[in-house]
Amino acid sequence: MSFYQGKLYAIAKDENLLVVNISQDHSTGDPQVSRIGRVIEGDCPTWYDAVFEDNSSACKKLYLVESRGMLLMVRRTIWCQFPEPGGDGKIMGGQNEFEVFEADFEHSRWVKVSTVGDDQVLFLGRRCSRSMSVSQYGLPGDRIFFLDDDEDNRLDYAYDEEKTSFGVYSMRFRSIGSGDPNISWKRCAEMYLAAWLFPQDR
Repeated sequence: MSFYQGKLYAIAKDENLLVVNISQDHSTGDPQVSRIGRVIEGDCPTWYDAVFEDNSSACKKLYLVESRGMLLMVRRTIWCQFPEPGGDGKIMGGQNEFEVFEADFEHSRWVKVSTVGDDQVLFLGRRCSRSMSVSQYGLPGDRIFFLDDDEDNRLDYAYDEEKTSFGVYSMRFRSIGSGDPNISWKRCAEMYLAAWLFPQDR
């Protein structure tokens, strides 16, 4: 979900953008969901979750981020390898790919963009996603920082590495680099959601 220009938005698995209207319960005074409406119909490729001849499949994670007055959807594709038919192996997660789309509310569509801004960085996480200007810190922009943040007790796929960290995707070079080698944590069956922490806005 994302709070954007006074409204609460949510993204569905089929990439439909939904607006969630909140009203007040007249008897209790508590907030309640009064209506959910679709403002953009998704155009997700049909081959997601299909298993190809080489036993590979594309898993997907979606993120909503407000950036420079725009509402962005980030589509993260994780290419997974299934075991051979009849085998007892695990589904293994592999290469990540990223695509970024801007919400065009006037025409009710997602528009693919090739950059998030020379001074902007997107921090993606299941609990929190945010865009920040990094030029004041002397850091390169037009990048996406992402976490391997699987849900508690629910791993759709496994990894070869015992430890994990964060990764960095360059929009300019379409390449992925590893995070800080001094920051890592151990994978486990009860892996908790990681989250980004930001300094207080001034």
